[in-house]
Amino acid sequence: MAAKTGKTAKRKTMSALVYCYNRYEYWPSRANAKKLYLEGMMCCEGSEQERYTSIYCQLEQGATYATDDYDEKVSVKTMIGPVPCGDRYLFELGMDDGSKIYVGMIKRKNDPKRLIEVVKSKDFEECKKLLCEHVEGKYL
Repeated sequence: MAAKTGKTAKRKTMSALVYCYNRYEYWPSRANAKKLYLEGMMCCEGSEQERYTSIYCQLEQGATYATDDYDEKVSVKTMIGPVPCGDRYLFELGMDDGSKIYVGMIKRKNDPKRLIEVVKSKDFEECKKLLCEHVEGKYL
């Protein structure tokens, strides 16, 4: 029998960034994202079902970035964030083509474990300003 060391192993929860309906969503738990997109896949029909199936399959294969856009030419290569900015969050997304996009997100009212994009900019200061000016509920 192995000796106990007194240390407990910490399991790191894998997060996921999803691009769906032209908006980014951040999920602290990829498992929760998979659960929602599996449910959407089972409950929807047609193009909406295809969208959810595409995202679910990417997450199931271990992707931390998933998209519903089959024709997306550029995808996220690196992600820095979430960086807290009061009750809002900033992300820096490094794209495959070398460009950067800054995304401001807030918690969804009906699902506080999930962050959803409310502002997007190629300039950090502009994104931060827009995020601070964002009126809660304007987009949700």
